Amino acid sequence: MLLPGADAVTPEPSVSMLVVRGLIHAAESVDNSRNSRSPRAPRAELQRAVGFSAEQLDQADARVPRSELFRICEVVLERSGDPALGLHWIQSLRERSFGSVTHTLAYSSSLRQGFELLAQFEPLIFEGQSAYVFSENAHSFTVRKLDWQETSTRVAMFAAELLVSGFLKLVQTYFATALPLRVAVQHAAPPHALEYARTFGSVVQFDQPHSEIEFDRALLDLRSPHTDQEMYAVQKTIAERRMLRVKDRAPYAVRLRELLLERMPARINMANAARALGLSERSLRDALAAEGTSYREIEYVALGATAKQLLQDPQRTIQAVAYEMGFSDATTFHRAFRRWTGMTPSALRGRS
Repeated sequence: MLLPGADAVTPEPSVSMLVVRGLIHAAESVDNSRNSRSPRAPRAELQRAVGFSAEQLDQADARVPRSELFRICEVVLERSGDPALGLHWIQSLRERSFGSVTHTLAYSSSLRQGFELLAQFEPLIFEGQSAYVFSENAHSFTVRKLDWQETSTRVAMFAAELLVSGFLKLVQTYFATALPLRVAVQHAAPPHALEYARTFGSVVQFDQPHSEIEFDRALLDLRSPHTDQEMYAVQKTIAERRMLRVKDRAPYAVRLRELLLERMPARINMANAARALGLSERSLRDALAAEGTSYREIEYVALGATAKQLLQDPQRTIQAVAYEMGFSDATTFHRAFRRWTGMTPSALRGRS
C-alpha cells in the first residue's frame, strides 16, 4: 500500500528546458560590473557546467526534473559571480523566452487575459506543481510564490527574486511604467539589498511570511497597447497543441491529481473525475491500478497538499482551515489530516 504522499504516486515535478536556457542566458548576459571579483561566464563554460549541450538546450519540449533545476541554479549562481542574478534576470530575460506561452501573452488584450492564459498554459513551463498563486481584491492583485522546498537558502532566495522580478517584467511588458505597490520576500535583507530598491523602488519588505508582489488592480483590465488578436489566436493555437502533447504523456495519476487540486477545496467523486478526464470510471480505476495507485490515494495527496497550503497562512486558524476544507469541527479535520499526511496540523505548524 502506498503512503499518502505526493512522491509515492506521482513523478517528480519538472520544468521546461526553456527555463534552463533562460538561466544560462541570464548568467551570460548580466552586467557583472557590479561584482568586479568575477568576470562574466562564457556560454560554452556554463553549458558544460550545467551538463547540457547546445542541441539539448534547443529542445523546447524537453523536461528537467525539479531537483536537477535546483542543482543548475547553484551552478549558474556560482559561475555568474552575481549575487543579485535573480533580480538582474529582469534586464537580461528576453520577452518571449518561453516560446508559445510568452508569444501568446504578448498579443493578449489585457493583463487579466494574460494571467488567465498563464494559468492555462503554466504546465508547459512548470509541470507537476505550480510556481505561484494569483489572487485579487477590490484594490489590488497579488502573485505569491509557492513553496518548492528548495535545496538551499541561496536557491530559495534566488527563486523568490526570480518570481517577483519576473512578474514585474510581465506587468511592464504590458505597461512599461507600472510599478508594484508592495514587494515582500521571506528571506532577510541580503548584502545586495540596494538592488531591490533599484528594481522595485522603496516598497520592499524582508523577513515576510511569503514572497509575493502586489500591483494596482486597475492594471488588470486596461487595454494592452500591444494587443493583436490575429496573432494572439495563432499563438494560442500553437500553445494548445503543445498542451495536448504534455497531457498525452502525463500518467493518469498526475492528470487526476492536477484535476483534484484545481477543484480543491471542493471535492468531486471518481465518476465525475473520470468524465472530466474523458474516461469511464472503470477505465480510470484500471489505469490507476496499472500505475500502482488508486483514486483514494491520489485524493489523499490532493487533500493533504491543499490543507498544508492553507495552514501555511498564519492568519488562518486551524478551525478556519477545517471549515474551508469542508469539516464541521477541528477534531474531525485533525483526524483526516493525519490520515492524509501522517502528521497533525499542529505538528505541521510547529515545523515552520
